[in-house]
Amino acid sequence: MPDDLEFKGYEDVVVQDWVIVTDNVKYRREVYYSPSRRKSYRGELPEGVRGQGGYGPGIRALIPMLKTEGNQSEKRILGFFRNFGIEVSAAYISRQWTGGYDVFHQEKSDLYRSGIANSPFTQIDATGGLVNGVNQHCHIVCSPLFTAYHTTPAKDRLSVLAVLTGFAPPRYMYNQHACGLLDLFNLSGKARVAIGAQLPSDTAMDETEFPVIDTLLADDAPQFKLLTRCLGLCWVHDGRHYKKLRPVVPEHQSALAVDAGRKLTSRTD
Repeated sequence: MPDDLEFKGYEDVVVQDWVIVTDNVKYRREVYYSPSRRKSYRGELPEGVRGQGGYGPGIRALIPMLKTEGNQSEKRILGFFRNFGIEVSAAYISRQWTGGYDVFHQEKSDLYRSGIANSPFTQIDATGGLVNGVNQHCHIVCSPLFTAYHTTPAKDRLSVLAVLTGFAPPRYMYNQHACGLLDLFNLSGKARVAIGAQLPSDTAMDETEFPVIDTLLADDAPQFKLLTRCLGLCWVHDGRHYKKLRPVVPEHQSALAVDAGRKLTSRTD
């Protein structure tokens, strides 16, 4: 080092790191026994660990993080914990992942309700998928404010209605408007007579307070019709019809050929 060095103070350098340590806490609970009732009474554990199988909030919060963000299987999560000296079973991790986070389900329900109530429009589409080897349907409901996914065994009209109302108990009203809808759907006269004989007129049955969607964007499938005041058709689905067109004007034919060439080049790259 040169002899003419002058001290100019300090500079800060931040180095990020992570330390994983176990934090085992022993709680001492008071125990009382009643001879007359032949029963023991114990003091309550703190709320964060009460009834949680002997595991604190840190472990319970880390399981979904490793599962979703780390894309780890339950077997790998088990190995992760045991590597750091946490005694846990595979059954506990499975039970915690599939049914240990009710607060998240409530949070999703609240966000879904708020998103529908405050969105200028709501869009829906469905795609098939296997659930435990059984064909089911995942409904994607979205707007500029939220995106939600709901899986149901079917994608019929009642399933779509259940998704759009947050699976709240349905509300029924048999009135003049309902009669008009039955005419629109060409319900048989025999069925109309049976309905009129069994349902009270102008009486609400089973109430729900879930926000009602005013404008729904979807494809032209029949299960989406007459569920909302306005139904808009999705541009993505509408664009499929244009792809089937065969232009006869040379300029349009040239434009189509150029576009097809670009897509072929993109797939090749």
